[in-house]
Formats: sequence, structure tokens, C-alpha cells
Amino acid sequence: MSQSFDYSSESGRIAWSQTIGFNMIRTGVGGIIIALIALIATHDISSLVFIISAPIGWLVCGLPAWLICQKLPDKPKGIVALIFVLPFLIIGLVGDPVIFIVSKIKPQLIPVENPGFMSVNAVLFVLKP
Repeated sequence: MSQSFDYSSESGRIAWSQTIGFNMIRTGVGGIIIALIALIATHDISSLVFIISAPIGWLVCGLPAWLICQKLPDKPKGIVALIFVLPFLIIGLVGDPVIFIVSKIKPQLIPVENPGFMSVNAVLFVLKP
């Protein structure tokens, strides 16, 4: 999980269904944690919308924005990343420790071998062997 990845040279090796599934699990777990914290802090049941919106938002907004950023020059790339990618990086980061712990207890539940404890990437790619 911790090896470097160059999208332009390795995009043909991406296992897209596993990549999407793993990142949706990652943001889903992060969404659950954020929803619970928000529910405790605000006592507002509408906070639970994070449980569904985090993984769907990553799929509809985060992943496409990350892919678009790969083609943009540096200046607009930073703006797009800040607005559309950073929120999903944070949500995934929140979910990473739980995924790491689950992978140690029940590895068959996580579609990636040895996920890292935390990753500062908005998209973690699963590569074909």
C-alpha cells in the first residue's frame, strides 16, 4: 500500500472495480465516524447523512475530480484539488485506522492486503498483479 504510484504510467494496471470498492469502504467508514461525531456534538439526526453521502460523494465527485487533476496544469490543479479532492482525502484518512484494524482481525473483509494505518491520498489504487 505504501509504494509510490504514477497514474500516467501505471493506469493500465489499475483494477478499477477493486479500487472503487476499497475506496468506497474507506470513505464509508470515515463517513460513519464523522456522522457519529457530528451526532454526538450536535444531537441532530440529520448528521447521519454522512454515512451515505461520503462514499457516494467520493464516487461521483472525488474520483472524477482526482482524475481531472491528473490532466490539469499545476495552478488550476491546486484549486480543483482543494475544493473537490481534499474533503474526500480527510474522510478517507478518518476511516483508514478502522480499516487497518479490521484487516488485522478479519482480513477477508478488506479487499486489499496490508492496508496502511493512514494514507494521505484521496484515491488508493488497487493494481492488477
